Amino acid sequence: MDSSSKQNTDEKNNLYTKALEKFSVLNEENKKLNDEIVKLQDEVKSLKEKLSRVENDYQSLDEKYQNLKIAKVIGWDQESKKAAINKIHGMVRDIDYCISFLKNK
Repeated sequence: MDSSSKQNTDEKNNLYTKALEKFSVLNEENKKLNDEIVKLQDEVKSLKEKLSRVENDYQSLDEKYQNLKIAKVIGWDQESKKAAINKIHGMVRDIDYCISFLKNK
């Protein structure tokens, strides 16, 4: 083998070795990025679950707040409660009347 051919083979081997080293580095980097993706996906899932719990808590608190507002309007004394109940019963009777009227049409 002449020196030119040997030098050419050495250059090819050197390029091949460098390419393998770069591939190895890129492969390791890819594994790290994939691990990070999995970690971030788990975090997103956890945050979505937390958001869902917070939304449910908000809805529950909002219902309680609305009930408190209604209770405040109705009042706490017995006379006010009876008046409110009678008003609600009257509204229910009116609704029943309307329903029966619509059914007969």
